[in-house]
Amino acid sequence: MFLDSLSCPWISYDTRKKLLEGYLNVFENASSISSPPEKELMLRKLKKVYWFIKWKDLDLIKLLERKELYNAY
Repeated sequence: MFLDSLSCPWISYDTRKKLLEGYLNVFENASSISSPPEKELMLRKLKKVYWFIKWKDLDLIKLLERKELYNAY
């Protein structure tokens, strides 16, 4: 979900930046990627990668309708 959030076009840049900074503070050595240009580059690269959801040409209604047809188990 974190990676999909960083690539989602409907999530603002500021929100994605806060998510990335929160991740870096908790899970990474914050000093290893501390400069704003490095974070900016990382955000640009992560925005171009699709993780679990391909955001380009996404038909969310069709996706939700298909999910409704599946039984839980």
